Amino acid sequence: MSDALSELQRLIDGHVAGGRAIRLLEAGCGSMSKVRLGENVEVVGIDISAQQLERNPGLHECILGDIQSYPLQEHGFDIIICWDVLEHLDEPRKALTNFFRAAKPGGLIILAFPNLYSLKGVITKLTPHIVHVWYYKYLLHIPDAGVDDTPPFVTTFRLAVTHPAIRRLAEAHSAEVAFFALRESHDMKYVRRKFRFMNAIMTGASLVSRALSFGRVDALHSDCILVLRAGATA
Repeated sequence: MSDALSELQRLIDGHVAGGRAIRLLEAGCGSMSKVRLGENVEVVGIDISAQQLERNPGLHECILGDIQSYPLQEHGFDIIICWDVLEHLDEPRKALTNFFRAAKPGGLIILAFPNLYSLKGVITKLTPHIVHVWYYKYLLHIPDAGVDDTPPFVTTFRLAVTHPAIRRLAEAHSAEVAFFALRESHDMKYVRRKFRFMNAIMTGASLVSRALSFGRVDALHSDCILVLRAGATA
């Protein structure tokens, strides 16, 4: 497990400690959660795909619905996890506002999404879906990519899905940042190990980006993890 995921897991472990019942929403759930949960956690999954819900064996309750518009229970969840979903939404701000309303005061909203300020983020934003399917099929060797409700899904990647924009929206809803990390995705690491020319391109982009930004931006940091703690008036 990466350092970022280890830190995230420690944050979750602390939040669920004590044996109290925890209600968790997996928003836009895929086939598995990316974190470990305790025994006292009731997991509710919401997705627009019935097939994705069926593929997730850890759910106690399933909601077939759109996280941008479905009326989630107000202050109904101790933890909300939305992992690699926001970049696929037409109106991600509506989904985030829905989360702020649905989180209990002091609850955690765990968001994972691509970093637009990275080489992968820029390419994802500027290229069509067919290029993403090609990447999954021929570089990641996933033969059924893009079919039978298998990633990659169509990506809109609105400008609202950046960590500065989400921070501003969180502040407007009285939520604070509990954890933030930028990291290189597993697929980027794999591609760099597998293909020397890709490693050269990515390494060069990293060096240039760090030089031009005086170390503030690294083009290899393709993924964001942002955890928000809901305020009393979220």
